[in-house]
Amino acid sequence: MQILRVCLIMEIMFHKIIAANTTLLKIHSFEIVNAINRIKDIIGFRRALKVFAISREQFYYWKKNVVCNNSPLDLCRKIYYNQLTTFEINTIKNYLSNPMFLHWPIISVYYQMLRDKAAFMGLSTFYKYAKLLGLNSLHKPIKKKRYATGIRADKVFQVLHMDITEVRCQDNTKVYLSLIVDNFSRAILGWKASLNKTSAFVLGNLKEVIHKYKLNKQEFVVDLLVDDGSENKGNVDDFLKNPEINIRKIIALIDVYFSNSILYQLNTKTTDKFFIFSSFSSLKI
Repeated sequence: MQILRVCLIMEIMFHKIIAANTTLLKIHSFEIVNAINRIKDIIGFRRALKVFAISREQFYYWKKNVVCNNSPLDLCRKIYYNQLTTFEINTIKNYLSNPMFLHWPIISVYYQMLRDKAAFMGLSTFYKYAKLLGLNSLHKPIKKKRYATGIRADKVFQVLHMDITEVRCQDNTKVYLSLIVDNFSRAILGWKASLNKTSAFVLGNLKEVIHKYKLNKQEFVVDLLVDDGSENKGNVDDFLKNPEINIRKIIALIDVYFSNSILYQLNTKTTDKFFIFSSFSSLKI
């Protein structure tokens, strides 16, 4: 009886201390829930709650948020009973960490597990647990950026690029700008502006560049890279068929698998480029 009296006095004292400090209850909520579960069958659930000065709602709230070490979701299996079992979780670990499947996509590992009848679950569940276990990164495809190296000339006038750029003016008028660029120096060799997109207009620009830089007197054949547009056919083809013209026409994406995109990679320090676009103010359209 004396021992019981001492325990009763200590219980009253600890009850006052605990009731006055709610922060202490929250810190030790995991231990309180486990203690109540152990003594509720001996002294009753209502008395066990009274010992720790908490309500029934508070107890079930803490019990719901108690961390379960046996679950990767950290949720109580009794409350959240629709979780995967420990066996199924270990099966996912074994398949995702297997050296034979490390270079497989996650979806392939999933169907291999189903084919082996090792475990059965939905695909979204498999993805979810793979992410929670930190194993999805082992099966992510490594995508390296591939920067294709286009045609690169070894000297000046070896490869030329010819293309037309459409420019829309303030009065909504379309102006077609023909450009010829050297591959090696990235310099604009010639340009012409016109309201009509014709092969004769492009040919005029090409003839001026040939005459200005004396391309017919080069010891090597000059490659002219163009696209498959109609402006690069007709008069241009007839002119290049002349045996005295040592220029070879190459159609981008047909004769070679490169695109004629060097015109969009011009050097911003090129004075010719500034001259071209500043000259639009003087055009009489």
